Amino acid sequence: MGDDTNSGDRGTSQLPPPRELVLLRANLEQCAELIERDIAYVDVKQGRLVHLPTPFVRQWMTPREDTLPVVVGISSLPIMLCDKVLIGHDCPPELTPSYGPWFDRRIGIIFDVPDELLHYLPAKKACTPRAVGKAMKYLCDEWLIDVATDYKGKCKIIACALSVIERMFLPMRPAFFLTAGQAATGKTTTAHMISMALRGKPAYGSPFGKNEEERRKAVLSYLQMGLAIILWDNIADGTQVWSAAIEAALTSEEYADRVLGFTEIRVVFASSIQIFTGNNIKPRSDMATRSLVIRLEVPRPDPENRIFRRGKPVQWTEEHRGEILGAMYTLLLGNPPLAVTLQPETRFKEWYELVGSAVENAAAEHLALGGELPHCLPQKISFKELFSETTAADERRQAVGEAMILMRQQWPEGIGAATMAAYLREGSGGALELFGTLGAATGGWDKINRVAVSSQSVTRRLGNLLGRVVEIGDEWLRLSFIAPSNTHKESGIYKVEPVEQQKE
Repeated sequence: MGDDTNSGDRGTSQLPPPRELVLLRANLEQCAELIERDIAYVDVKQGRLVHLPTPFVRQWMTPREDTLPVVVGISSLPIMLCDKVLIGHDCPPELTPSYGPWFDRRIGIIFDVPDELLHYLPAKKACTPRAVGKAMKYLCDEWLIDVATDYKGKCKIIACALSVIERMFLPMRPAFFLTAGQAATGKTTTAHMISMALRGKPAYGSPFGKNEEERRKAVLSYLQMGLAIILWDNIADGTQVWSAAIEAALTSEEYADRVLGFTEIRVVFASSIQIFTGNNIKPRSDMATRSLVIRLEVPRPDPENRIFRRGKPVQWTEEHRGEILGAMYTLLLGNPPLAVTLQPETRFKEWYELVGSAVENAAAEHLALGGELPHCLPQKISFKELFSETTAADERRQAVGEAMILMRQQWPEGIGAATMAAYLREGSGGALELFGTLGAATGGWDKINRVAVSSQSVTRRLGNLLGRVVEIGDEWLRLSFIAPSNTHKESGIYKVEPVEQQKE
């Protein structure tokens, strides 16, 4: 990719969308057919070919420890490994197939990369710092020019796209939220642009289940299909998103759950990148530590009538897939390796090494190159800070900190559950504030009237906060439980204590 690759309009790339291949479990008949492609069974007495008896096919299908490789998934895009080696852009001679896609046994991935894409992949030596800066400029100022977000938001969108490329090599991956204060700001369109660039097709929109059972069933089904992107679209306004199933799928290589209507537990690979869209939605609780939020802002009541540089951004993305993908791979291949002594600064260690640090480096090179859009000038970014911003916006996490401050001020030496329950029933100004804050921190007192608060209910609430460390100003605080002495009337003492901060 030369110096002019990422500047101006170079026309359409005419890069066709890849085939959508999925992994499906073969039934008895299909397994028998696979066996009989290589082995012919003959009835010796009659001298004719026969089918393999069903018991033998079942035995062949029975899982067992052997040398057969496990398939992780199917990728229509090359994947960059941690050592900056691009896998899947060319089939090694020893793996050359006679037909169709080829399977890389070393990493367990089937590659089905269109030949036309190879023309747009940059050579590693061409991914100089200047080329990285120009690639980032192209993605921000050309591809995402009409996306109504700031520079940090565009960096998160690019990180989402790179995560789709690297998804099968990531043991954990963050979720991405596209939110705004009103409709028609381009949330779903942005998700379709990401999908169009990577898959050659818009994303499949999915409803966000009303309860956890629906979400569990949906997550298992989507992961089983090996979807590159799961788009939870048009979530109800103001929803605080959480889901134990989704949280588990984000922080695990494999996801296991019971198959609907059966006692079977199915294990699937959890490599899908999950995107959430909705007005004023946000991740809640543990979900906040796993998410990056992209805020779209349009300063007018009819955002659909604002001026667009690209009248049809999804179509423009389709016409320029080659250039967009070339720029993305330039960011990946041009990212210098992290220093051995430098630890990744997010909970997603491998993701940061492959994706997060690449976007940070590209933003720095873009800043050195200079920007042209006054409303979206390049700047240095830190994904550690971006994740912290999401966590800081979590209302429940804020309530936890406020509850600990109130407890520390009221009872610096600690407090028992029975004494606290009596204090909350008392109804003073401080008691009312603590009642509301403690309820918000632990999910609310939905079915409990304040005057009926018991020591048991307080114990349950405080038990939810035990061991949690929160940052308050320059301090780290933690709620601890101190076992009672023989003479103590309480069952134990809860005390908010400072925690010694670990040096980075």
